[in-house]
Amino acid sequence: MVTDMKPIDAILAGRGILDSIMAPAGFRFEPPAGGESSGGPYAEAAYVRGDRRLKFSYRFALGDVEYRIGDAALDHIAYMRLLGAYPKCAFASFSREEPMAGFEALRDDLAAFAGDFLNGPGDEFLRLAAQIDALPERRLPRFVP
Repeated sequence: MVTDMKPIDAILAGRGILDSIMAPAGFRFEPPAGGESSGGPYAEAAYVRGDRRLKFSYRFALGDVEYRIGDAALDHIAYMRLLGAYPKCAFASFSREEPMAGFEALRDDLAAFAGDFLNGPGDEFLRLAAQIDALPERRLPRFVP
């Protein structure tokens, strides 16, 4: 276990994992930005292709992951739940003790479940994001599998 990895260094190392799925889909990596906050040091980065963006942050482990097509956005957990993939997704149970485990889990989930976002027309993603937009407070109900 690596415990002294700085967030920007972790994102750059995680890029080596995510590039294997993002680069072939035509996404380019945007360099990380970071800083200090009340919770400690953090960094964030993104992959971008046209109006599509996969943004993620790292503090002590991979944290928030957001997908975006145009103005439509979903976080990773909501996306997996709406797809019905949450019980099977790797991101739901990755070890936060291993700095690269989150990147590996995200890569596996992208490969297994996010084809429409990565290579498809985005219609399914936009339909799912619209479901969230239609909910009060734009929150996914906890009971959704």
